[in-house]
Amino acid sequence: MDAMVAPPPPDRPRLGPRLRAVFARIPIECRLADIGCDHAHLPICAALAGRVRRAIGTDRSAAAVERARRNVRRFEADVEIRHGEGLEVLAPGEANVLVLAGMGGERIRRILSPERLARLGSPELLLVPHRNVPALRGHLLRRVGPIVHEDIVWERGRPYVLLHAHVGTPPGATIDDLFLGPSLRHRDDDAYARYVRRLRADLAGALARARRGDDPRRDVLDILDRELERLGSAKGDDTP
Repeated sequence: MDAMVAPPPPDRPRLGPRLRAVFARIPIECRLADIGCDHAHLPICAALAGRVRRAIGTDRSAAAVERARRNVRRFEADVEIRHGEGLEVLAPGEANVLVLAGMGGERIRRILSPERLARLGSPELLLVPHRNVPALRGHLLRRVGPIVHEDIVWERGRPYVLLHAHVGTPPGATIDDLFLGPSLRHRDDDAYARYVRRLRADLAGALARARRGDDPRRDVLDILDRELERLGSAKGDDTP
């Protein structure tokens, strides 16, 4: 009886919707560093596609670093994996594009201090926080620089926001910028309306559970209601 032969591995990892959206925003010929890379699928794909001049993946977890190095060997990708915290494992000029995805907005905010970013040479930022998006927007717009692009990515029934930011003169932020996004809030398409409806439903549920009449988040609920009214008017339909 013939011995069973394992099928050859795919030529590159499969990316989920969030990482595909990030991949599409990676500038050609950049020097990429994926901070908190976990399995390193993104830098591996970027390197194998010839999209980057250099690819680095970092993680503070020793287990994640070992997993990432196994994947680099498996796919024979030219990616350097480093073990360390945040931006501390990068030298000035090594990367001109930073990716931080799969962590909360508060943790990303702590990592992206203006001083650390200046030390690295003011790289571009591609960020996909899985929570606390308003706090991260506020940090970027008030301390780091402008958000030049935002997009909504749905994965497993949940919306995520992709933020593309530059390090430069912070433009400041309104409360609408924080909760709706400085570029997203100028949209009036169905995808954006679906996103705002989801934000409102989640916030209304949290307020109902909190049962606090003076909860400051009620002001945000008013913002979302006003935005849904605008979207309905833009479509000539009063139903959000």
